[in-house]
Amino acid sequence: MTQRFCIAIIQKCSYKESVVPIFVKHDLIYWIINLLNKSLTKSINLFCLDFASATLANIIHCPSTIQSLQNNPEIAGQVK
Repeated sequence: MTQRFCIAIIQKCSYKESVVPIFVKHDLIYWIINLLNKSLTKSINLFCLDFASATLANIIHCPSTIQSLQNNPEIAGQVK
């Protein structure tokens, strides 16, 4: 249950463009991708998957993230 609350809070914060660079700096993109990949072999609560994927969409859609990925193609290549 704690994981659901944490992901929901992070997802809510991901709407704020000023917060997104902090998420990117602390590798939240990779954490979410790893969580989604883990769901292929382990049972992950559907709520967590829904909110995590929405968070990832918000982060990647942010102009600062797009600029960061354009400036760092080696990092962008890891976001598959």
